[in-house]
Amino acid sequence: MNNLKTTYRMPWNMAPDDASPSPVDQMRQIIDKHHFEVGSKTWVGVTHVNNPQSFFVRIRILDPHMAVVEQRGTPIDPIGIYPQVKILYKSRIENKYVRGKVFFIDGTEQDMKCDIFAIDYGFFEKDIPINEICTIGNSRDHEIPPLAVHCQLANCFPFRGKWCKDATPSLKYYLGKERALLTVREKRSDICVVELQNSCPDELSKMMAYAGCSHYGYADNAVTRFNAPQGEKNFFIHKDLKVGDNLHVRVQSGNSLSGFFVADKKDYNVYLNQRVNFSYFSDRLQPLPIGEMNVGKHVAVFMHSTCKYERGIIREILGEEKARVQLVDWGDTVDVHLILLRPMSSRFYYYPVTAIYCAMVDQPLPAAISRLLLGTEFVITVVKVGDQFNIPHQVTAKVIKNY
Repeated sequence: MNNLKTTYRMPWNMAPDDASPSPVDQMRQIIDKHHFEVGSKTWVGVTHVNNPQSFFVRIRILDPHMAVVEQRGTPIDPIGIYPQVKILYKSRIENKYVRGKVFFIDGTEQDMKCDIFAIDYGFFEKDIPINEICTIGNSRDHEIPPLAVHCQLANCFPFRGKWCKDATPSLKYYLGKERALLTVREKRSDICVVELQNSCPDELSKMMAYAGCSHYGYADNAVTRFNAPQGEKNFFIHKDLKVGDNLHVRVQSGNSLSGFFVADKKDYNVYLNQRVNFSYFSDRLQPLPIGEMNVGKHVAVFMHSTCKYERGIIREILGEEKARVQLVDWGDTVDVHLILLRPMSSRFYYYPVTAIYCAMVDQPLPAAISRLLLGTEFVITVVKVGDQFNIPHQVTAKVIKNY
């Protein structure tokens, strides 16, 4: 009789009947039970806040399992770094290693730095050096999706389309460090519209309204029952200027002193911080349907020169599949194929248009200013107020000392 024993090998992702599920399996079970469907309620922790219409949450009962997700692997080889790859990196915000997705790569292999989106928290971090990036140690990481869910508060809207300076700090104060009960009121392709309730006396959108930081209302986030096309409700905010204003600016575009574009340095820095976020979420949207390619339409347009999306307005239709788009943060116009256009997400209207349309009042100018080289900085004084991108602001200019 044959003495050889037959060995049965259990599938690698199954635990024996008398064994507890692995940490990864436990996480999968938790995630599978919480799909954030309309009407569902989930206890969450808020992981990052941009503003009341853009913040991220994570299912609270996943917190004890984060050590598994954030298990470090080996130092990464530069050849293994490319856009969209998942890695582990040293977060300056969290002061620990967290999972991230590489978004932009700058520099050579010896001096490589990356812009990374923390997929379990919801924030971007820039210029992460390669020596602070490693592989993910958990071999089953592919089974664990990004854990940060993008949300906005239902019925919570800024006054006149712009958040006041106290809005985001107030929301963070009301959130505190405690868990919150999240109720999904509407689910879109890129964001969940939600209510949040914690130990505060009322749900947080009402708390924000009580504090005078927002407008409370139902109309803007209501879902229509009909398929009739809706009018363009959103609008770009242009910088409010008055005669006598002095601004430290940089040249954005243009080659004629009778019509060129500059940006207030402070606004430009805000734009740079927001562009990474804007690009990430624009890239997740479907291309703009050809039926929506109309003059005046607000769009996100992908620029090969920067490998990022920019905010824009369609100025002219060029055939069936191309359009001329004005980049509202740069001022110039570009001709692009329809496939490079995405719908303009409503939550990216809250920061002002960066480009300021100007014309120089006749005066002797240093060559450094008159050449209007991209990035050149100087100080302008508004002599006569214009009208957004239709009529330029009349300005004078002077060189910045010690620049």
